[in-house]
Amino acid sequence: MIIVKEPDEVIENKGEEREKKTKKSLYMTFSRAKSQYFLTDKMFKEIGEPDLIRPNPHYKSVAPMKLYLIERLENWIAKNSDLVEKVMLRRQKLSKIQKQAHKKRREKLRQEISEWAPELYLDELTESVLQEANTYYSYRYIDFNGELTDNAICSFIRHWYTDYEEFLVRIEKYKGQTGVAYIYPTLKHRVNTLIINKFGLDVDYTKQSQNN
Repeated sequence: MIIVKEPDEVIENKGEEREKKTKKSLYMTFSRAKSQYFLTDKMFKEIGEPDLIRPNPHYKSVAPMKLYLIERLENWIAKNSDLVEKVMLRRQKLSKIQKQAHKKRREKLRQEISEWAPELYLDELTESVLQEANTYYSYRYIDFNGELTDNAICSFIRHWYTDYEEFLVRIEKYKGQTGVAYIYPTLKHRVNTLIINKFGLDVDYTKQSQNN
């Protein structure tokens, strides 16, 4: 068997790394302690100053990290278990209420979408409407060559001659909730289908989906 000995410098570096990891495992950041142990700012005032203050390794511009010995935190929690348990139960109850509220909002949104039947404020595709569309695209796009495709006409009618924009404003209050972003293509497709069937447009959906 051949035994390869590592240089003293490598062994020393590995020892330092192990020491750092061991030392790191003894401490917990302020934010993690709040979420993991259900500690509040008021509790931290009683716990006292942090054991270590170190620069934030991820964001140098933000405030330095406050580190607390885990053993110290757990000792304080053991002495104040009733107080910590009350905070834990209160947070769990609040979390449950928030989840229920989100669920109700999602159900309300689904109901609004299912009940919405897009309205079209145009009986026929006249020359004046096409001229409006031409003027609109001329102002919006510098390189517009004056040729109106069926996709462009459909998009123009959707924004200017349906209640599509009004409905988007109505559901703006749901923005940011999980799954809301995925409903926009569905709404657009519903309006486009109405326009296409009404005026017999030949729309390329792969291109149409890229337009607003």
